Amino acid sequence: ILAYGAVADGVTDCSDAFIKAIENGESLIVVPYGKYLIKKTIKLNSNTKIHFHPNAHIFFDHENDENAPLFYAESASSVEIYGGKLIVVDNHNKMVQKLIHFKNSNNIKIRNCKLSMFEATAVVLDSCENVCVSECKIGNTCTNAVELLGNCNDITFKNSEVQAAFFLSVGNEEENCNLSSLSIRNIKLN
Repeated sequence: ILAYGAVADGVTDCSDAFIKAIENGESLIVVPYGKYLIKKTIKLNSNTKIHFHPNAHIFFDHENDENAPLFYAESASSVEIYGGKLIVVDNHNKMVQKLIHFKNSNNIKIRNCKLSMFEATAVVLDSCENVCVSECKIGNTCTNAVELLGNCNDITFKNSEVQAAFFLSVGNEEENCNLSSLSIRNIKLN
């Protein structure tokens, strides 16, 4: 990601570097050690993998829309988010609602990530299938770790640690969830 202009200082907005890398068709984006500030939603395409160094810290503070997530993909397949610590900045002026949002997508892997939010949902899956969230640490203060909406199939959560008011929400006030083939294994709840 440094080749696209990202600066690992925790102050410079690196949103455009991620956007350029994805628009340029990079299938593997490597994010080295450091602190990266993101102020825009990063829209993921099919066949995109983002691999973060274990000590890469991504600070998300959306500049305009509190309903916009850090990572979003719609109608995508074969997407992977691996490693790093993804953090929603505690900004009392606006509250980010979700960190990662996949819609109408399949073959999704979220692995070995530390997801840290303040009053936000870590992962929203809307009408997705073949999704695996594994080896993650999810921590927040008062909302869902994972929210499932629409028609979801073959969803797996395993070998992860969750510190949240609720681990899993199926459907919400606006939208139901038709769920088939849900697997939850080795989840430590705090």
